[in-house]
Amino acid sequence: MFSIALNSFLLGLELFAFSCVFFRYFPGMKPFKWYHSLTYYTNLSNLFLLFATILTLIQDIREYQGKEIKEWVVTVKFTSIITTSVTFITVLLASIFTWNFSLLVSMTGAMYLFLHLICPLLAIFIFFKIDCQKRIDYKDFLFPILFTIAYTLMIEIVHWCGGRIPYAADMKPPVEFSGWMILLFGSIETGLTTGLCFLYRYLHKRFFSIK
Repeated sequence: MFSIALNSFLLGLELFAFSCVFFRYFPGMKPFKWYHSLTYYTNLSNLFLLFATILTLIQDIREYQGKEIKEWVVTVKFTSIITTSVTFITVLLASIFTWNFSLLVSMTGAMYLFLHLICPLLAIFIFFKIDCQKRIDYKDFLFPILFTIAYTLMIEIVHWCGGRIPYAADMKPPVEFSGWMILLFGSIETGLTTGLCFLYRYLHKRFFSIK
């Protein structure tokens, strides 16, 4: 029941944040093409978290009814917390280096407060304290790593097609990214993703192991 309550709260935060991201209904928000929002790692990782949270709620209801727990749902949730953690850490480092903490707490149309900070941290807490009901294996690392690699390849394709490059286009003035720079940053993000997989596996094994 505690898991149902917390995951329902997380789902509500995600739905509110994305309703604002896609419809920009807060006063003073500038219009933004909805499909451009789908080129941001922040939004894609949080959309995956939203999907994983829905699956977890279904699992919770099944468990409450005495039905079998599906371990693959835990793998999906693990993938979502790794990818949203990449979002959180990347933004945190960017905030420190630029001394611009509005990237973490702003309530603009991008919903930084929710998608950069609250939802990732709440998801980590829920996962480790309640929802991780199986041992994290090395094979579980494959999915978040593939997610980050697929994102890098998608942005590379957008670049070669002459499309809008997320993050770079938001800078003032906008910055031109080469294909090699995209691959470099993608490699760094993939390395961060891999490192977080090992860290979370260690933390889970050390402090939250399933008896």
